[in-house]
Amino acid sequence: MMINISKNIKQYLFISLIFAIFFSHDALGNSYKNIFKEEMIEVSFVSSITNFDSNKPFYIGLKFDIEDDWKIYWKHPGDSGMPPEVDLSNSVNVNYHKILWPFPTKEYEAADLLTNVYKRSIILPIQINVFDKNLSLNLRGIVNFQVCKEICIPLTAYLKLDIDPGIAINTSNYFNIMKELSNVPVSYEDLGINNLEVSLIKSNKLLIKIDSLLNFPDGNFDLFIETLNEYVKINEINIKKNSKKSIHAEILLDSELDKLSDISIIGVKGNMAFTAVTNIIDYKNNKNLYLILLLSIVGGIILNFMPCVLPVLMLKVSRLLVQHGKSNKEVRYSFISTSLGIIFSFLVLALMTIILKYLGIEVGWGTQFQQPIFIGILILVLLIFAANLFDLFEFSLPNNFSTSINNFINSRKYGIPFFEGSFATLLATPCSAPFLGTAIGFAFTAEPIIIILIFLFLGIGMSLPYLLVSCFPSIINYFPRPGNWINYLRFMLAIGLFLTALWLLTILVTLIGIKYSAIFLFIIIISLLIFNINISYRKFLVIFLSVFITFFLSSFISNNNLFKSGKNELAWEDFDQNKIKILVEQNRSIFVDITADWCITCKVNKLLVLDDKKFSDIVKKYNLVLMRGDLTKPNKDIMLYMKKFDRYGIPFNAIYSVDNSTGILLSELLTIKEIQDNLK
Repeated sequence: MMINISKNIKQYLFISLIFAIFFSHDALGNSYKNIFKEEMIEVSFVSSITNFDSNKPFYIGLKFDIEDDWKIYWKHPGDSGMPPEVDLSNSVNVNYHKILWPFPTKEYEAADLLTNVYKRSIILPIQINVFDKNLSLNLRGIVNFQVCKEICIPLTAYLKLDIDPGIAINTSNYFNIMKELSNVPVSYEDLGINNLEVSLIKSNKLLIKIDSLLNFPDGNFDLFIETLNEYVKINEINIKKNSKKSIHAEILLDSELDKLSDISIIGVKGNMAFTAVTNIIDYKNNKNLYLILLLSIVGGIILNFMPCVLPVLMLKVSRLLVQHGKSNKEVRYSFISTSLGIIFSFLVLALMTIILKYLGIEVGWGTQFQQPIFIGILILVLLIFAANLFDLFEFSLPNNFSTSINNFINSRKYGIPFFEGSFATLLATPCSAPFLGTAIGFAFTAEPIIIILIFLFLGIGMSLPYLLVSCFPSIINYFPRPGNWINYLRFMLAIGLFLTALWLLTILVTLIGIKYSAIFLFIIIISLLIFNINISYRKFLVIFLSVFITFFLSSFISNNNLFKSGKNELAWEDFDQNKIKILVEQNRSIFVDITADWCITCKVNKLLVLDDKKFSDIVKKYNLVLMRGDLTKPNKDIMLYMKKFDRYGIPFNAIYSVDNSTGILLSELLTIKEIQDNLK
């Protein structure tokens, strides 16, 4: 009996040993090596530094030394082939890694198969960082790839690289890795390209227009296109224009595109490689443009009811109430003047958008509120209107300014309604409304004529209520007649304008600080005196105290963040686009909120949704990571991030998860239900 047990044990141990040898990566022929060698290729890991002394990312490289006439494939091989695949799961102390792909060479193989390949020597840069800067990095990689000539040979390399903590010194491979890194496509905006537009000519033909502020380098032009799901084969590139700062080309595709959105483009001109994610504009589809113009009108109408324009809307109601007793002609012209002021302002915004796009400056809806001068002008105008409603002085325009308006609308008495319309447009820009984001996103990626059309229809939409009154001026007879009560209304309207100025002043303090804001308010006092030299001492004292109180309150509010609710206070991290991918890989869900102090709709979303206990419960239930970006001041990185979603204004909210690693864009007006539905 003992003999049988002993034999069974020996058999079991022998079989276990065979299995261990057969399946172990570190055994015999499959042991990790510094260099993998075959007759036609050598593969190895190389490092740009000797040691690391922080948790910051650095670069290593996956180096392929390839014999003549042999090749390996790019991340999108084309019609045949397999790209290198790297598995670092057996490594120690690797926190994050990302393989970067230098642009390849296009090559036709047998039977007209178009492939994207690397030949001779190539290093694939890998950005990497460690968990613990005090522990060694033990890199263990399994690399599966194909090397091809007349035939393709699949190979597997087991590679290792060990880097110890210490003072980081560049190695002999540093410059080779950096050289290949320079061939990795970067965002086109970073290379001085100020316009990149792709439009559909036919179902399988595109027109691409690329304009740059800087001269393009010498060399051939090539292009690679992919959608979210697949690589798009290009059969022919027909150059229509190839100047120092402009390239126009027709692109003949091998097949029709299923989707015209989320197209990723990699362009190569000489030694310059750029990338862009964009939508293809289908100008041939008139229904598409008609729909955008319809959305523009609807978005413009909704803007009238957004909180940003309420101060001017209240002024218009006040003006409406005093129209009793006037002829229909006077009423009609007054409201037509307001409509013209709105439309004129939108056309000015369109022109500014076209100019800024041409200059390569990132534009967005409401970003003028990042400029202190613009904020200062709004504060001045609001305080003038408020002082006028308080009867502190009569509002009268300087003669030269009045003459300019007279020449435009042929009548001085309609200058104020025209100005109110223009002012309403400016105040509306920090508000984003349903349908508005779609129209603005389309406009900011379109040709100049389309930009003008969309902004024109936005202006028409916003002016429709005023045009309605101008068409039916007798409608004012249904409003209450003026009486003593209107003085109380004027007082309430003045308070509303005063509070709006107070809010804008808190933004100004954030932008330029208390010292310069105080200087600005002193200038306001002088300006108000210029409008009425004969102001009494009592009225001057009231104006001075009002401005002083406004400054004191705005400084106090700005410094103490009184507009930020304290209830259900959640832990928000600063927005970090690079960290999002790392968190998704760690199976975390992320909620992104891009906001600004001047964004009224953002404040509404915060008050009604993000400060609600139900949102706190959602955060706890799904273990959400909360990230918040601030656009109160200009931030190019955030603007470029939002541009990937074709969103050019705030509020901006998105949800990331393992199932939605590219992010789900939420609507401008948030709801708890929408957030819950996108997390299930």
